[in-house]
Amino acid sequence: MCKTLAAKLLPGILLLFALFALTACSTAREAAPPTAYVGNWYGLGRVTIPSEYMNQRQLSFALVIEENGNVKGYVGDAFIERTKLMKSAWWMGLIGRKYHNASFSISGAIVTRESFRREGGTLTIHKLENDELLCSFNSTGSHASVDNLMLTVRDIKLARVK
Repeated sequence: MCKTLAAKLLPGILLLFALFALTACSTAREAAPPTAYVGNWYGLGRVTIPSEYMNQRQLSFALVIEENGNVKGYVGDAFIERTKLMKSAWWMGLIGRKYHNASFSISGAIVTRESFRREGGTLTIHKLENDELLCSFNSTGSHASVDNLMLTVRDIKLARVK
């Protein structure tokens, strides 16, 4: 009798576990940004792809982060379509990886004079330190495909524009 009861309950338990795992494993949550993030930001980051694909070694970023979490601005010469700032899942904080990110579409070339275009990307805000947002950026694309190479920008430091 215990075996039949366990057999009847097992699918329900597995379903609840799967639903919990999917909810807990989501990497981003929509939320209002920290008050310190709200405002206009401008800065530069270091381009990490080889110069044979893009000559420009630094890329500029301009962001407007609104109180409701909306983000807009520019990456290089390209316009960032309005998006929402998302915060990392609570469990990422358990392993020391709290961050906010914004995934967005891009209009125009990132570097106009080189005709370097990508469809979109993700900007990750790692932390606020000394009144600078420390960030990184990955465009759409691939690490493996030269035809659609992912643009990675590291060490982005954005200062508040007053």
